[in-house]
Amino acid sequence: MIKEISKNLWDFNPNEYYRIITTNRNLNKDSIAIMGKGIALQAKQKYPLLPSALADHLKSWGNTVALFEHYKIITFPTKENWWEKSTHEIIERSCDQLNDLCYELSMNLSDENYEKISENYSEYKPKTRNPIKIVMPAVGCQNGGLS
Repeated sequence: MIKEISKNLWDFNPNEYYRIITTNRNLNKDSIAIMGKGIALQAKQKYPLLPSALADHLKSWGNTVALFEHYKIITFPTKENWWEKSTHEIIERSCDQLNDLCYELSMNLSDENYEKISENYSEYKPKTRNPIKIVMPAVGCQNGGLS
């Protein structure tokens, strides 16, 4: 279920909700992820080690959705470079990746179980599903330049 509300992202209980923060793929001269505006800057200020962790993800996996379980944060790319506008193509790709991640989280999938699904989905039917709650801003709108 999707519900639109106006509330500060940081007011949601991290024990109940994963927070989505919008990101880009850029690293600074020290190889740390650039999180200089908007919700990304707020996340960096709350969690000073997050930009380094995001940089490690970007170096290994590229500009993709990433889960930082320790912070209950999921990064959501909306653009390649911080100075560019967000693109619908990147947002759509991130939505697909977020959907896959939420499914995995809701099923509490271990690597072993995930491999079973990948190998033969029709034969693997997980028995339980735990709802995942996420909160996210209107992606790509403010600093992303979309309306």
